[in-house]
Amino acid sequence: MKSSRSSSPVFALTMGDPAGIGPEIAIKALISKRIGNMRIAVIGDLKVMEKTAKKMKKSGILNPVSDIRDSAPNKVNILDQNQISPADFKIGQVSAVCGQAAYSYIIKGIELAKQRIAAGVITNPINKESLKMAGINYPGHTEIFAHETGVSEFTMLFYLDGVGVAHVTTHTSLLDSIRLITKERVLSQIKLLNLAMKQLGVRRPRLA
Repeated sequence: MKSSRSSSPVFALTMGDPAGIGPEIAIKALISKRIGNMRIAVIGDLKVMEKTAKKMKKSGILNPVSDIRDSAPNKVNILDQNQISPADFKIGQVSAVCGQAAYSYIIKGIELAKQRIAAGVITNPINKESLKMAGINYPGHTEIFAHETGVSEFTMLFYLDGVGVAHVTTHTSLLDSIRLITKERVLSQIKLLNLAMKQLGVRRPRLA
């Protein structure tokens, strides 16, 4: 029997910290006409998304899916992780439960990408303090992705209109940054940026 699933790629969008702006940003982004016919599934908690949608007076827009491959275009698809409910936390406050939940969304997104179910992972903001309270000691998304994919050389890259920016240090104090800036570290980032720019279609990158 022929599958009714679309062959177009589907992207995983992590909900971010439940106590932060992630749920609201996810809804605003996915109901935007600029999304077009792209298929995107929020990896998060349905109860949190429902309460956020209600606050925004956007009730009835959520489309729960048990498999992100069933995500529909022009819908706020959500893969419920059942990690947390609105009664477990307060908006704007750091907490271990929010840190653990946010981390679980990221891990699920990475798993889906590694399984080639998700074409890519888009991340909403997380709170580093909440992560630490949950015993998760990563400076940010980049380091989590690197660890989960077994990568030892990596960098954060910002890219827009043919211009790429890579960080030699990130998510650290000024004093630690000074200590971390070594010839070997700078050279590693130069090589990574050069490779990334070529992969993004820039034939002969000029680096500064």
